[in-house]
Amino acid sequence: CFELHDEGITGLADPSGLFLTRRDVAVPGTCLTVTLEGKRPLVAEVQALTVDSQIPSPRRTTSGLETSRVSMMLAVLEQRGRISALGKRDIYSATVGGVKLTEPAADLAVALALASAASDTPLPKNLVA
Repeated sequence: CFELHDEGITGLADPSGLFLTRRDVAVPGTCLTVTLEGKRPLVAEVQALTVDSQIPSPRRTTSGLETSRVSMMLAVLEQRGRISALGKRDIYSATVGGVKLTEPAADLAVALALASAASDTPLPKNLVA
């Protein structure tokens, strides 16, 4: 990753900072994960939000994540995790900074963010899944 300055383009030693939200307290619906971008490991943040739906077919919106994988994790959380509220809620899930997470290793972070959002319980702020 590179950064554009007045002096020109410079390489970033640690581009993970572009894909994280800085905060002092843990917030429900967020989880960190590590992914590979080429040969570089990056720490990325997954965010999820669940709200009561006002329509018969709740919305499922994703950004930076594969919609089919998020849908599968919602089904697993509802069936095996016994989080019954998910079927009647609008679900919004995204990555910070526009990074795209396609590898299955990120599924745990997505599932934890979804469960955290559904229960309105923050995960430890330094947890990396």
